[in-house]
Amino acid sequence: MMNRKVFSLAAATFALASSSALANITFANAPAQTPAQAKYFTWENQAGGLHCATKGKMAELVGDPYKCYIKLDECKASLDTLTGKIDPEMVQLFADLSEIDPKGPKASFINTCPGDGPAFVESLAVRGLGYTRDTKHAKLLQMLVEGERAKNVGPGWRTDVTEALHFMGSQEAAEASYVNLLGVKSLDPEYKDIILWDLARWGSDAGVAYCQEALTDDSQKKTHDACILYLGKRKAVAAIPLLQRMFEKKETVTLHAYGQMGDKALLKDIQAFLDDKDGQPGRIRIPALVAAANYGDKAALTELLTWASGKKPMSKKDKEKAAKAKKPPKADDKVDQEFIMYASMESLLLTDKGAIDQMNKALQAAAGKKDEKAWKGFLPHRRPRPAW
Repeated sequence: MMNRKVFSLAAATFALASSSALANITFANAPAQTPAQAKYFTWENQAGGLHCATKGKMAELVGDPYKCYIKLDECKASLDTLTGKIDPEMVQLFADLSEIDPKGPKASFINTCPGDGPAFVESLAVRGLGYTRDTKHAKLLQMLVEGERAKNVGPGWRTDVTEALHFMGSQEAAEASYVNLLGVKSLDPEYKDIILWDLARWGSDAGVAYCQEALTDDSQKKTHDACILYLGKRKAVAAIPLLQRMFEKKETVTLHAYGQMGDKALLKDIQAFLDDKDGQPGRIRIPALVAAANYGDKAALTELLTWASGKKPMSKKDKEKAAKAKKPPKADDKVDQEFIMYASMESLLLTDKGAIDQMNKALQAAAGKKDEKAWKGFLPHRRPRPAW
């Protein structure tokens, strides 16, 4: 039995694809085949209904050797496409299956089975085109979310197209489609996180206007975290007042944004936060320490390096008590790996070169390994993260 997640995906795909394998079409009313359909299907009369018997590359995709169903990532075709081993004729199948009627307001696929036949092949094809990384197929992906179609295709297809353009990796191919997709108010907007990630790494401000508006709209709460960090990465100083209003609700991600913004006037807010959170756990203080270190705060960097060594720094109150005590407090030599891991993860957002160099040395010492690959491998959170 399908699990709920797979069932939901299947339901979404059937609901969004204009040509469905569940379509009730009689054989007598079967449309004439397009040249592409003729390559991949034979129309058969099955109890008076239209059945699409697969052949050629379609038979290979849904049967031997690939046996793909619902998700391309769950069959070997994905690996073969990513590594460039896929048959060019299979890539052409992906392109043919992704073709839609360019005149319609919805994504009406013209080369798939209009009757009883293989399901979900459009979704397989769209991801496959993304995995080819060949921008000559980008127009087929762009058309799926062009103009009003971005609103009409539904969240399942918006995610599929976004991920395909993301894997294709071309700003030129994706940016206009991304902007159109950002403008869609969706109940399932996770695809927007991918869009904002790509726009940030491309150095594009194309999402700034959207994010400034989204942060004032409670119906778009699911994108607030991604928008806050995106605005920081794009150094959108005009959005600082907006981020300051979000700070209380979104402390950690706003601190991340503050550290990326490049406006030293924010250091006062960061330091005020640290004073207010004196003695709090590392997961609360470390994001602020990283942000402050990016603006040259030496005290913040010193504390950050202490956390990175696996030790908890003394709070201001503890330091005051120690200064008044007749005997110095006994040193705690205990090393907490959680401190090291959390400092390592957050330090990915360091931008100050001097701070980065000192953090690398601290993490190398904590790992107890001299080789760079060895100590970075010892700290799994030090590896680049796939999201924010």
